[in-house]
Amino acid sequence: MAISLTSQQQTAVNSTSSKILCLAGAGSGKSRVLVERAHRLASESNPESILCLTFTNAAAAEMRSRYKTWYSDDILPMKCFDILPIFKTFHGYCYDLICKDARIRQVLGYSSVPTIPSDHVLSTIKISNLLKLSISVSEQTLKKKARTDIKSKYKYDMFLKSVYRELISKNYITFDMMADMVSELFEKSDASVSVYKKRVSNILIDEFQDTSPDQWKFASSFSDADIFVVADERQAIYAFRGADSSITKSLFKDDAFEKILLDHNFRSTQQICDYANQIIKSSG
Repeated sequence: MAISLTSQQQTAVNSTSSKILCLAGAGSGKSRVLVERAHRLASESNPESILCLTFTNAAAAEMRSRYKTWYSDDILPMKCFDILPIFKTFHGYCYDLICKDARIRQVLGYSSVPTIPSDHVLSTIKISNLLKLSISVSEQTLKKKARTDIKSKYKYDMFLKSVYRELISKNYITFDMMADMVSELFEKSDASVSVYKKRVSNILIDEFQDTSPDQWKFASSFSDADIFVVADERQAIYAFRGADSSITKSLFKDDAFEKILLDHNFRSTQQICDYANQIIKSSG
């Protein structure tokens, strides 16, 4: 199906730069651009080498659904609905690797596919480890909001390692563990993930303003992959779990990144203009 795009959207879709920061506000068609760019790249290489990351299962499913709907004429004749770009959340991608690859599980300390513990089980394990270590860690510290001094960080890290050890021994894994442990394998270029690093040629990240430092380190660890990120700082909603909008600002200042502004807002032209001005002012 032919997709109608503005000139700015077309620029974002067709740019051959290896690093691109696309600044786009609500209603500017940023998800459409990301999906169209994924299709363009997939038409030129192995679709499974295109990794599209976002932050909720619903958003990932929506992107995949749009791809299938918009490009059904390309897909149906080949009967290859399973050969598509990868649309996943950060956690979903990491968990998929753990489920599919016994070598990765072994490196992480699992003999079989781990399960997600219930809130009650996780709370019980945390409390038992606080008692075992005879330390007190504030609720704010447990939520990663107050590790600003060396003593708090040391206590938190000791507590976290103890919790992780017990969870692994009981074949449990949390979403934070998926991100932390799998990301570390990629950052260190562990042999267990080398095939996956080589397989990915392009990484596309939607809602980039919600990216945490650990997630950005993970994405950046694919050193041979081109990267395209779409950001709207005004919609940042995951600061409570480590998202850091300063990453977007740092990329804005990075000369290695091509900056593309989607300045045609289908809901409010003034809003995107105000947003662009805000980014430029704060990055000056």
